Amino acid sequence: MPSDHPPHGARPESMPPADSTTPAAPAGVLSAGDRGSSDLLTFLRGFCMGAADTVPGISGGTVALILGHYGRLLGVISSFNLEALRLLRAGRLRELWRACDLRFASVLLLGIVVGAGSLASTLHWLLENRTAETFAVFFGLVVASSWIVFRWVTRWSLAAVGFMALAAVFAYWLAGLSVFDIGLSRAHLFLSATVAICAMILPGISGAFVLLLLGMYHPVIDMIRRFANLDISLDLLLDLSTFAIGCLVGLLLFTRLLRWCLRVHPNVTLAALLG
Repeated sequence: MPSDHPPHGARPESMPPADSTTPAAPAGVLSAGDRGSSDLLTFLRGFCMGAADTVPGISGGTVALILGHYGRLLGVISSFNLEALRLLRAGRLRELWRACDLRFASVLLLGIVVGAGSLASTLHWLLENRTAETFAVFFGLVVASSWIVFRWVTRWSLAAVGFMALAAVFAYWLAGLSVFDIGLSRAHLFLSATVAICAMILPGISGAFVLLLLGMYHPVIDMIRRFANLDISLDLLLDLSTFAIGCLVGLLLFTRLLRWCLRVHPNVTLAALLG
């Protein structure tokens, strides 16, 4: 039975070089990227990611891939491990700063926050006043993102089709749930953030659309809008903190698994994401 593992030093067969008709596939995504970029460029990259992540159908991961810092982003997230904890406990903060690439991470995060905040008020108004038209645009963006992921799958197998079908069934079930089925609470907010952040870092998958399926998109956009407008209360701070902790937990738990899946089983992983 052929193995998905390429020989040492060889390019995986399922990830051929990109040409004029095939988009760059995520295997090449895992390179470190340009480490000589300026803070301004990093901020602008984060701004574009944050703006994209607020719109269902546009993936911040895809934006990171296009702008060339996706591999570095995954590397930063994966660097928060036991070794980083050891450096923190030992008070070796300068080494921790370098080991985790925290300058890049902090500037990128600032850009993401500013980008998300800049669009939140507009999206909130559109959802309140142009609901049908807004969801129609969201649907078009989701279809376009699905086509991008479809073109990344370079070899279809029984496993790929099976995982795509399972993912489609799960997504259909998820879409049938409502806020009233799950309960709009901080526990729901935490779990939604944990799931959505995983989608946000995947190329072609929209974390905002996952929030939409979970019935949390409008509440989260409203939270961001209120914070950006300095309409701050204790409840809002607790909600934002819950969402942020959920995002952090999701990143730490799933980033390593994501990198492994994209390296070892890229086509099956992408097919599941397509479903």
